[in-house]
Amino acid sequence: MGRLDGGQVREADQVIYEIHKEVATELKAQGCPLPVVYGPERQGLGAALPASRIVFERDRSRGDVAKPGKARTSNPRMVAARAMGAVCRIYAQSTLTGAAGHDHERLADQAVDLVTVALHKVIGRRQTEWAISSAKLLSREELALRGLEVWPGVVYEMRFAVDRGVFDATWAGEAVEELPVADDLIVSKTEVSLANGPSPVVTETACG
Repeated sequence: MGRLDGGQVREADQVIYEIHKEVATELKAQGCPLPVVYGPERQGLGAALPASRIVFERDRSRGDVAKPGKARTSNPRMVAARAMGAVCRIYAQSTLTGAAGHDHERLADQAVDLVTVALHKVIGRRQTEWAISSAKLLSREELALRGLEVWPGVVYEMRFAVDRGVFDATWAGEAVEELPVADDLIVSKTEVSLANGPSPVVTETACG
């Protein structure tokens, strides 16, 4: 029996998680010192969390958006698409002595620029659609709602969505088997309009 905990899920299906790993690789190549982790972060870790960090996770407040499928695939057949909501939060705390608010903001902006470029590269390689819906520094009130009243730096939050195809496939991700149809079982239908008739008559002709 197959596992129900995602053990058989293909890596390609874990869209946001895989994107976060590729973004981490891009940022490391650009010399970004901030660690990139996948959330949601566990509560109560306190000092175990690095001060400045970049956190990716699914958007659990706004969720996903269902869309019609655009790709013309035969097997497996794409029946729809989901714009998968995601959140990237950048916790920026400047290490400068006597750092002020603008120092934290400068660090956040530098990280945001690198993350934005990395997302364009990573998602661009997947040849799928994506869009940023909001990007801003969180206010004191918003930080308080997250239990970050005493956070010494700033938090920049970017919400975006990435399209994920929904295919007619099995649990294991295999294409649904197509049954062959014998040539002599193919039936063509023709509508024939009869003179003074109330409606067209449908005639069926077996081909074979």
